[in-house]
Amino acid sequence: MTTGSPNLSLEEFTAALDNSTPPDGLDNALQALWYEARSSGPGATLPRKSIDDAMSDDWNRAHELVQRLRDERGRWVHGYLHRVEGDDDNARGWYKRAEQPFPTLSLADEWAQIAVALLAR
Repeated sequence: MTTGSPNLSLEEFTAALDNSTPPDGLDNALQALWYEARSSGPGATLPRKSIDDAMSDDWNRAHELVQRLRDERGRWVHGYLHRVEGDDDNARGWYKRAEQPFPTLSLADEWAQIAVALLAR
């Protein structure tokens, strides 16, 4: 799979959330970010109970995708997913592995920051 998607803007990536599948050509880290945003909107928090419910299949799919990744991109998204979940201790470990500081941004702003960075690579 390709790294990122250099021909896709943040606006196009966000608009694609209305589709039933992620845009073609995304690597697993971007696919995970796409699935997470579909679970409740970019940057929305999901309480642990919601993640366990069938309604959050998209969040679980995102988590499955990043669990397979061993690179900085996957680790960054993995940390973000655990932050969405509200598990900051777990998230801190993934941010550290990704060599990213623990964010002070809102989840929505962080989602956009990660998306822009990954789409540019």
